Amino acid sequence: MGQQQHEEQLKGYGKAVLAIVASAFLLRLISLFLVEPSLTSDPQIYHTLARSLLENGSYSFGGAVTAYRPPLYPYFLAALYALPGPDILTVRLAQAMIDALICLLVYRLGRRMYSPKEGAAAATLLAVYPPYILYSQSLFSETLFTLILLTSLDSLVSRPMGKDGRLTAGVLLGLGALLKPVMMIFPAVLVVWNRLRGYPSGRVLKQVFLVALFLTVTISPWLVRNRISLGEWVFTTNGGINFWIGNNPAATGAYRVPGDNQVFKEEDEVARNRLAFGEAIRFWKDHPVEALKVLPWKFFFLFSSESAVLLNFFEGPQLHGAKRFAARYLSVPVSHLLAVNLPYYLLLLLSLPSMFLERGRDGDQTRKLLVLTILFWITAHLVFFGSNRFHMPIMAVFAVFSARTIISAGKLLEGNTGFRTVLFFVFFLIFVTLWIGEWVGLLLSV
Repeated sequence: MGQQQHEEQLKGYGKAVLAIVASAFLLRLISLFLVEPSLTSDPQIYHTLARSLLENGSYSFGGAVTAYRPPLYPYFLAALYALPGPDILTVRLAQAMIDALICLLVYRLGRRMYSPKEGAAAATLLAVYPPYILYSQSLFSETLFTLILLTSLDSLVSRPMGKDGRLTAGVLLGLGALLKPVMMIFPAVLVVWNRLRGYPSGRVLKQVFLVALFLTVTISPWLVRNRISLGEWVFTTNGGINFWIGNNPAATGAYRVPGDNQVFKEEDEVARNRLAFGEAIRFWKDHPVEALKVLPWKFFFLFSSESAVLLNFFEGPQLHGAKRFAARYLSVPVSHLLAVNLPYYLLLLLSLPSMFLERGRDGDQTRKLLVLTILFWITAHLVFFGSNRFHMPIMAVFAVFSARTIISAGKLLEGNTGFRTVLFFVFFLIFVTLWIGEWVGLLLSV
């Protein structure tokens, strides 16, 4: 009888989640008529690369073959552009469906980690989450990447690391790397995760080696293309540039390209990337203290408010392209700033009690993987530089923890320790201070 009730409960939640997913898609359809993305910065570059693929059959920018941007998102755009209908509208419709599917994946992770109730709550949070709605309507790669990231995590926790599991994980991580190259080192997370699960080192290394092998096979066509087109085995030609942007004497922690520098005098993008990497390494060797001082600022910019997506839609046209960021950002109507940023602040803050105050439980293996994913993502951007765009994919993971806080707040204090409480308050104060400081700085900069 208990098993039958459980199955009926799952079936009932299944219907509810389908309604949540459908509602998420409907909200994103409505946004088609309310907002219009701009084609500037990265969206313009992605669009240009996609048009080049369709019109010239070449992955090139400004007439030159390139590997500066990872290829999957421009190829995704090109495939959608090839369909009947307006290019941008087709992309926005496709990404609306993808974003709705993200809600389903979050439900699956929440159900496995806690219960169907928490999973449904997490899916609901993302269904109505304004930043995700806006990102799904813009030409940023984050929506597609979030789908692949969550599918990877769902695959890892829902099936044993047998042959099929290793193949699926490797292919999905390879696709993720073709969007965000940092995912090439995500197998290191699997080493830590499987060791925490109690697997012997020999078995772990064998499994993760096979995952890395399938990842390499997935990205190998792009590597071969670059060897033929650029003359070297490179994955992208912006890794060294991005490393240098975050690690140089003028680094601020954000995306700020240094001024006149010998790096830009190098015309070949492969050589330029190598030169930039060497400059960054030299900076760490010669000025390690200064390099370490930039790390908190990288964290600051990683979790700063949602300026990237807001400016993509609501920047005052009279200030478009203005040099002063504060003036551009504050040209966005106050109502829009609040409607997008407050849900972001709340979602992140609500995740902290569940992450820090709750002790281990039955879903602990899934919990460990999600926490390790968050730590991996933060660490990766502390190596390079921070941007509020980059926190978007892991907000889906934070949503699972937020749902737990909302549904079971009273259980979080059971068996709690002072150390966990201190950690919770420390990170709570860090984020609140970060956001208050950001807005004070913006207002003073106008």
